[in-house]
Amino acid sequence: MQHTFHKCEVWSQINIGTNEDLAMWDRSDSGELDEQAEEVEQPSDLNWVALGADELPVRSVAPTSRTVDFSENPFKSSLGVLKPVSEKDQKEKPKADVSEKTETSEKPTEVDQIARELDFDVRIQLDRSPEAVFTRWSQNALRRDADIKGFEPRETRDEKGRLVSTTYTLREVGLTERPLPPNKSEDVKPFARTVEITVPVGATHLKDCKFDFKDREEITKDSFISEVRKMQERHEKLSGSKSVCTYTHGIITSADASDVQALALEITSGHPVISMDWNAHRKPLSFDGASPYNVEIMKEKNDLYKIDTAIAAKSESKFHPWFGEIEKTVGAKNTEIIGFSHGADVNQGALAPQKGEKPTERVHHYIEVHPDLKETKIGEATYSRLAGTTYVLGNQQDRALKAAAGISEPARMGRDTPVIRKKIEDAGGIPITDPPRKDGKEQVHNEHYINYAAVAELLNSDQTWFGIHRSPAEMQLKVTAVSDAARPPAKKASKK
Repeated sequence: MQHTFHKCEVWSQINIGTNEDLAMWDRSDSGELDEQAEEVEQPSDLNWVALGADELPVRSVAPTSRTVDFSENPFKSSLGVLKPVSEKDQKEKPKADVSEKTETSEKPTEVDQIARELDFDVRIQLDRSPEAVFTRWSQNALRRDADIKGFEPRETRDEKGRLVSTTYTLREVGLTERPLPPNKSEDVKPFARTVEITVPVGATHLKDCKFDFKDREEITKDSFISEVRKMQERHEKLSGSKSVCTYTHGIITSADASDVQALALEITSGHPVISMDWNAHRKPLSFDGASPYNVEIMKEKNDLYKIDTAIAAKSESKFHPWFGEIEKTVGAKNTEIIGFSHGADVNQGALAPQKGEKPTERVHHYIEVHPDLKETKIGEATYSRLAGTTYVLGNQQDRALKAAAGISEPARMGRDTPVIRKKIEDAGGIPITDPPRKDGKEQVHNEHYINYAAVAELLNSDQTWFGIHRSPAEMQLKVTAVSDAARPPAKKASKK
């Protein structure tokens, strides 16, 4: 099964360095590329046996893969060419002539339906994230696993020998309470998956790239710890940093969407990121292309919000021991914990000492991105007990958090109001304003989002263990600068 996506307009032109080892930074050839291009040194399917028994289990069958290719139609799947659901599409249409059976007139199988939903869900992660740009830290992320046999970067050149693209291979790890066939339990299970990222020459944004995701595979606890330790060692060898991040997603997020978000954070920040995937619902296909003010859509979102909130509350205790294992493996001072939306709520619960436990050592950074976290959960010194430095990134225009407060009071910590900012400071955290997007259309649909460029700046510009101490005002200036640089310019009003 293959998933294909479209290429979007590149909005940002960020200065990302001049290292010749990376295709995206190699712009020496300014001529037009030939249509015919061949790939050189194309290896066979990855040999997992060669990686060692202590890393990943031996495969009995070749892994299934899904390709995220932004160069093709975004809605093309095994069902044919699909269209996003909109209010116009929901109106009654003339019945199709069923005398001639077509591929798309057949009732979709459960597998095809899941494929359709994942098409929309995964595509939207990068399609609506202008801040997912290549940064000066991206090189380290893409080359982290280059020394593993079978994971070496592969170059594609045209007939004249000019570089077209470079394909990088990463082995990602995570934790999930979703089923990992044949294991259908709801326990938290460690997994690994391979991702191949094809980066064209001159790429500035993750939307310029092609992603090939192999399926998740369950691994043992010992293998997971070994993988995390080796990720840290490879990262330190390239960057000098020992930092390893965890990322916890929000509500209405599929397994693939969780991994895409974690991968985007990894490539933009340069740090290894572990996907902490609690069992939220995937985004329904009906959400895409529909007006956010559609009454039926609003009701469906509210219902799913309540269901996922209840699921998240049960997930906290399941992930609690795994946070402890990660901190013990990489060191608390090297642990960076990131939570988006309701993921911040899950993190708060999972990191709280359970009955009879002593408080754990503080982690290095604790970052909440537009947290869907009730202000009543934050008490004095809450953040200072969790981490050496805590950043809470939010903005007042976040309509999703405003709606969440309407569903279940009280106000949310991601609203960035004066009252909320004071509460964050009293708890030992640093409030950071996520500059609102200037494009009117984006504001309607995307005020609740992950600002990847801002998180990368927060992780890298305030490395206290490198002896770098930035003031909150300085960090705010940096976040504003990188956000404005990554986003599309404001549209000028048309003259009548």
